[in-house]
Amino acid sequence: MFGSLAIIYPTPHEGGELTLHHKDHEWRFNANSLASLQPSHSLAYIAFSNDIEHEVLKVTSGHRVTVTYNLYMVDPVLKPEAPVITPSLKNTLNLQVALQGLLKSLEFLPDGGTLCFGLTHLYPITSKTELWEMANHLKGTDTHMYQTC
Repeated sequence: MFGSLAIIYPTPHEGGELTLHHKDHEWRFNANSLASLQPSHSLAYIAFSNDIEHEVLKVTSGHRVTVTYNLYMVDPVLKPEAPVITPSLKNTLNLQVALQGLLKSLEFLPDGGTLCFGLTHLYPITSKTELWEMANHLKGTDTHMYQTC
């Protein structure tokens, strides 16, 4: 996946800001306040790449109506000019060191076992989707964990 697109309808509501996090930066997208500046009802929209972690804050009144799309690149193998988005090397290395230390500990899973990591983002997958098919479409912390393992 290359990114996401959110279209926010001009419904009356309070709260529901979209916060975006990338590296040490945070941005807030307040569609409701943007729409209130327009002379007539209008849609608000935002697009962002898949290495941007995001969160929708609590709607405190009214209804926030949003349509969200996942954006995909078409056949990246045939388009070498397509940008490649990679997670922060520093975060991945820190995670690798922590996981290696845990796995070396004799107290961790002393009788063996299975170590699992849940995905933090939703993906359009089925029970037949292979891991290798997903690897280039992971987002944010899911990418970090995959690269660490």
